[in-house]
Amino acid sequence: MATPGPSTVVDASAILAGAASKFPSIAIEREEAIQVDLHYLAAYDPNPIDVAQLSTSPSPYLLSLARDSTQSLIAALFAQPITRTHDGPVATLPSDPNPELLALPREKPLPKKREATKWEKFANAKGIQHRKRDRYEFDEERQEWVPRWGRGGSNKKEEEQWIHEVKAGADADFDPVLSAREARKSRTLKNTKAALKNAGVTKAAQAAEQKAAAERRSQQTATKAELEKGLVRSRGATASMGKFDKKLEGEPKVRGQKRKFEPTALPSASTEAAQNRAILSSLSASSSSAATKRAKAAHGGQKYTAGEGKDDVVNSRRAVRFASKGQGARAMVEGKKGGKAGKGKGRR
Repeated sequence: MATPGPSTVVDASAILAGAASKFPSIAIEREEAIQVDLHYLAAYDPNPIDVAQLSTSPSPYLLSLARDSTQSLIAALFAQPITRTHDGPVATLPSDPNPELLALPREKPLPKKREATKWEKFANAKGIQHRKRDRYEFDEERQEWVPRWGRGGSNKKEEEQWIHEVKAGADADFDPVLSAREARKSRTLKNTKAALKNAGVTKAAQAAEQKAAAERRSQQTATKAELEKGLVRSRGATASMGKFDKKLEGEPKVRGQKRKFEPTALPSASTEAAQNRAILSSLSASSSSAATKRAKAAHGGQKYTAGEGKDDVVNSRRAVRFASKGQGARAMVEGKKGGKAGKGKGRR
């Protein structure tokens, strides 16, 4: 085969046609054009899916659809105004989405416009431009950039220096490092108060917010306690009283009331005597309350003062005990009945 010389003309149309046949065309032909939204960099294909082709070869069919949509998106990108930069060509995208294609609903309501602070109003009136300070500043002594605050910050320069000057007449226990730290914290607190005052946050508003937060926390705690109590009560509805039920994750352990037992061997005799006196006083208090109720009923429901007629009751009990020889009033009544029956039989 003869090679063409320098003056030979070669027809490359056949070569280009053969190379182009190996790749799909960049011109997308569809019944309905693919819709492109450059704001979201999204492409929407409104054409129906071929069910038969999808069932026979799903992967190649879906890949061809994705390729066509991507080709339409890239073609739309290159149709936008392009700026040449050092990083390459940059396309300018539209700032607003296309509402005709897809309108996404908003989850949250639109935020309210923040009211300007006192300083912002003053700055706007005077034409003062806000300038944000840099995070770092240059230290002339150390000849390096240091942070304004935080670890190794320039605001802690007085605290971290190796030598401190103490004024004449200072106390013997004066600590210059602690004094510098307290001065820095006082400046920080002063700036915080000024910022809150500038934002219109008063002490009354802070107190109301703290009170509302405390009420919310107490309500949450009460609700949690009620739920736990309800869960414990529901456990007792089974035959095993919840002993063999499956425990839930994070379920609190049911704590019963612990009984307190006194030690068997008391430390001293005075402790035992004090316990006995406490038992006797409780018993006497209960018996005196019962006697008061009986006396009140005997007086016909009239007002009865505790201790009224107490001596008479005690004397009567002593007389009954002496007459019955310690057997009680019931033995005296039974003895009288027996004596009357015996006398009747003797007369006969």
